[in-house]
Amino acid sequence: MPSAPEAPLPRHLEPLDALRGVAVSLVFFQHLGDRWLPAFEIAAARLPAPLAAVVIACVHHAHVGVDLFFVLSGFSLAYGELLAAGKETSVLAFYKRRILRIFPAYMVATALVVFTHPMRLKLLDTWQTLLGYLFVVQGYVELPSGFIGASWSLTTEIHAYILFPFLFASLAPSLRGRQEISWRRGRRIAIPVLLATCFLAWGLRLGALMYFARFGGKTWWLLELTQHRLVFVRLDQFALGAAAAVIYAAKRDDWKPHATLLLGAGIVSVILGACVEEPGWGTLGYAGGYPLVSIGMAAIVLGATLRNRGVVPLARLGRASYGFFLNHQWVLGLTTAAFGRIWWGFVTATSVSSALLVGGSAFLFSYVAGELSRRHVEERFLKRRNLPEQFPQPPPTDR
Repeated sequence: MPSAPEAPLPRHLEPLDALRGVAVSLVFFQHLGDRWLPAFEIAAARLPAPLAAVVIACVHHAHVGVDLFFVLSGFSLAYGELLAAGKETSVLAFYKRRILRIFPAYMVATALVVFTHPMRLKLLDTWQTLLGYLFVVQGYVELPSGFIGASWSLTTEIHAYILFPFLFASLAPSLRGRQEISWRRGRRIAIPVLLATCFLAWGLRLGALMYFARFGGKTWWLLELTQHRLVFVRLDQFALGAAAAVIYAAKRDDWKPHATLLLGAGIVSVILGACVEEPGWGTLGYAGGYPLVSIGMAAIVLGATLRNRGVVPLARLGRASYGFFLNHQWVLGLTTAAFGRIWWGFVTATSVSSALLVGGSAFLFSYVAGELSRRHVEERFLKRRNLPEQFPQPPPTDR
């Protein structure tokens, strides 16, 4: 007796939007903490010791939003491949959609930075710097970071887009197969390949750390490049996100009872991994904390998707998160300067009320900028080329 056909995959998953909202909020909080760390430290000092430690840890470890963004990108890319099963698609169309998704909004945000911060034109006083930002290689080349500071991560994201079709090249025929047996075999092959990619990335990361620990050369830029920015050491997060998408598509009904458990385990793994990454744990601790964070983020994404419930305000923020990401740093700087000039005696670096006032205003303005970018730049360019984007993947942000 033939088995019953599987239910079609939903074309839109609102939990992904909600998680993007969480990720971009974490990154904003990190950059707010960079500017207002004294205020947070003074506020934490008035709290009981355990609660104070939690507040400071949240400020210092909000960079895990970066990891969540990369895992979400891997999930979305793989899920798009799964939706295309049995259909004719081309690598060229994939690249065209990615270019139209990334570059128009990036160029607009770059122009806004230039016009709103004229002094930053000095950062572009050499052709090398100008070309570096135009070709989005600031993740690999040490360029002035004050332009769009978080945009280094676009380099990693874009190069992951370049590698992704090749990563799936051996899986595509079976993932897109029209016959059910081929479709199931493709999903069984995908998981081992993606896990092997994870171990490759972790091995490269650990090897680089051990090299610097033994032979020196621990310059900030080299460590930053080998541990955070190179796409090869970030491939595990894309691969884990893709594996979560394959598992969701294959076992979404079987795994639904475990959704809450996955969410809880993911949160615990992220917290433990972020703590282990502290410098006091040494080289092995840092190398071990990173995989924990990555695996935890994949568990959170899978668990939230299986629950299929998104918080509406976070989902709205998530849909505008790319524009929010591109604009939030200059908006935060401009807001801080504006409030400082209007109420100089009130706005101080150690005032919690000042941090809340500036941070809340900057968050609202960044969201407005993100919505304008989504409606009038991102969607317009995709629709003009007749390339609808069901699963937007805003690039990750600063770490």
